Amino acid sequence: SICLVLGNAAYIDGHIKEAISALDNILSHGKSLKDKLDAYYLKIALLHARQETNPAYETCIEVLKQLGETIPSSVEPEIIVEMVDKIQSKMKGLTESDFMNIK
Repeated sequence: SICLVLGNAAYIDGHIKEAISALDNILSHGKSLKDKLDAYYLKIALLHARQETNPAYETCIEVLKQLGETIPSSVEPEIIVEMVDKIQSKMKGLTESDFMNIK
């Protein structure tokens, strides 16, 4: 999409606000999650680069909700390690198409 190209170009040129605005346009008008994934990825990276941790986290949560996932409000560190190991095992060898079909 042209907005994604614009977002990338603005980011590369150091115009973060303009980049996020272009990405938000994609996120507002995209018809499917697949249409929006690259925009979400870049937006989260930009927010992280600007040290806007809470908006970046909230955006991640929004994407996960669209995928049917939920995040508990608190988790013990041991459980996190266990969850990461389990997810890594399940994701080994998955293609992008496989990932998009996960529900």
